[in-house]
Amino acid sequence: MACTTPKPEDDKCHPTPRLQSDAIKYRLNQIDQVRAQGIGDCISLPQLVVCGDQSSGKSSVLTGVTGFPWSQHDETASSLRSFRRTLNSTGELPSVVQEAATLLGIRGYSNCEEAPAFAADVLRVEIVGDTGVCLTIVDLPGLISVSDYDEEEDDLQLVNDLVDKYLMNTRSIILAVVQASNDIQNQRIIQRARAYDKGGERTIGVVTKPDLVNRGTEHRIARLANNLESTRLNLGFFIIKNPSPEHLERGISMHVWKQNELAFFHTAPWKDLGLNYDRVGIDCLRSFLETTLEKHIEQEIPKVCDEVQALLDKTRTSIFELGDERSSVADQRKYLLKASMDYVSLMRAALDGRYQEVEPYFFGNAPSQPFSNRLRAHIHDLNTEFAAYMRDMGQKRKISCENGGDATDNCGNGFASLPQPVWVSQKRFYSWVEQAYKNTRGLELPGSHNHVFLSELFHEQSSRWPAIASQHLRQVHHEAASFARRALTFIIKDKHINSEILKIINPTLEETFRAAQEELRRICDDEKIQPVTYNHYYTDTIQKARSSKTMGLVRKILSDALPVQNGHGQKKGAPNVQEILATFDQHIIPDMDQAACEEATEALNAYYKVSMKTFVDNVCRQVLERHVVGHLHLVFDPTRVGALSDERVRKVALESPQTTAKREELKSLAEALENSLRLLSDDSDF
Repeated sequence: MACTTPKPEDDKCHPTPRLQSDAIKYRLNQIDQVRAQGIGDCISLPQLVVCGDQSSGKSSVLTGVTGFPWSQHDETASSLRSFRRTLNSTGELPSVVQEAATLLGIRGYSNCEEAPAFAADVLRVEIVGDTGVCLTIVDLPGLISVSDYDEEEDDLQLVNDLVDKYLMNTRSIILAVVQASNDIQNQRIIQRARAYDKGGERTIGVVTKPDLVNRGTEHRIARLANNLESTRLNLGFFIIKNPSPEHLERGISMHVWKQNELAFFHTAPWKDLGLNYDRVGIDCLRSFLETTLEKHIEQEIPKVCDEVQALLDKTRTSIFELGDERSSVADQRKYLLKASMDYVSLMRAALDGRYQEVEPYFFGNAPSQPFSNRLRAHIHDLNTEFAAYMRDMGQKRKISCENGGDATDNCGNGFASLPQPVWVSQKRFYSWVEQAYKNTRGLELPGSHNHVFLSELFHEQSSRWPAIASQHLRQVHHEAASFARRALTFIIKDKHINSEILKIINPTLEETFRAAQEELRRICDDEKIQPVTYNHYYTDTIQKARSSKTMGLVRKILSDALPVQNGHGQKKGAPNVQEILATFDQHIIPDMDQAACEEATEALNAYYKVSMKTFVDNVCRQVLERHVVGHLHLVFDPTRVGALSDERVRKVALESPQTTAKREELKSLAEALENSLRLLSDDSDF
């Protein structure tokens, strides 16, 4: 709501002084023009806030500073957006405030006794012309003492929140009005202002109604006005003499106001209390405000420019993300094709590990992000964990460590829910091998074994592989699908379109998961056949195991047989070769079944290693890359978009009324911000 008056010179209370500095007048005019762009709700602009307790004389201070009369009540009223009034004289302002309060049903202006006493909205009064102090000035409602207020607590909270909102704005100059007749310690506005202006750079104290103090207490008020009491402000206090209610009601000129004020402070006892007359009277307050405002505004203007530019950049980005208006099917399909190409580009970069080439902001800094968008790096981590778990914990039976521990450090977080291997001692492990040997004997001679023996041992030991691989597949699929959804959300900001596209890609993602499961089933079935390998690693491993066993035996025998030095450095007798050879004979295993079991165990270990490595590679290549990861970019590619029917395209990409309204709102904001930057940067007339 705006109230304008083109003829302020007609007002009885017109202030005689004017701003002397062309610089401050120019800056104030710039701020006023910027505020007229409507960005005040987005960017904090310099303003003067008048606040204090109820009945502290704020309206008189406001009238004295601005030269315009204000109503006698302290509520801040608002009205409907359509409420507009044009005034020919500022004398009409109180009646307009009353009209607005009546329109909104504020208590005291309506017939409803339960109406609210305050409103959170603001009555905006725009004054055009040579008005003196032309900064935005906010008259806040008086702070309410809880002990004096028996009405709704919501009203009290509303007032407190409204006052705090303006005080916390670092660009608000706070004019803290305190009534001389009340103890300064009981007037909460000073403490409240200090809470939001800790440096004391924005708060100016104004002591009002000195004519109402008890006789004999004037010296205390004088000390407060001179900033000598315990409650002090960096910018100090001013003391003014408010016009009487009768004068305000009849109308009083600024000239008469200043004469009465001057006469009051030059009579006893005030003339004898050592008042600093540079801080006495409404004229001194207005002059100090001019100096303070000039310094404050010159300090804040560069910051305002930076904030306007930052908000403009953000707004332009939001407009870009909404895309062009999509009224026709052709526009809608074009939008989807563009989105699909961006998705493919982003996905290929993720799969190829080209994180800095395409949308580096999206991929971010992987070390600092717990949920990194660096997909290929994450897949590598998952596959590495899978391979390590298969290597360390993939066996059905696992021999316990010598110290009795089960060595589960490498179990992997992704596989913690799976059953653990059966931990057995070395003796129990060989008992299992011996039992399998007995159960699979056929026509072979003692000391040898048939192919069924090794096959059953391997199938038993590898029986956990399908569960481990399935768990790994589910985890990789989950990560890949989540990444695809995050990529779409990054590319397409419209929630409706994003939701509709997810309806398209989710079935495809599920289809790829089922295909991967089928591929994994076939690979697992391959492991159930008779062991087959042509990998030389198998024979190498067996030979190395046997060689290692033989070398250990030789090392032990020679260590026992070789001569050693006695305590005097003399060698014992030379080794007896025949005894050494005889010792070898003692280590021959006479039990043919035991010999067959030991050889089978060596073969089992060798084949298990070869097959496990092949299985891990096959899962990563044939299951994950072929079905889950490798073709992830195809779930929303231009070909798929081109195949959509017009009806489906319309359903997916039709722009909602909310999106259209949002685009127009953002465009208007961008235009206002651009105009504001232009105004703030224009020093041609300065």
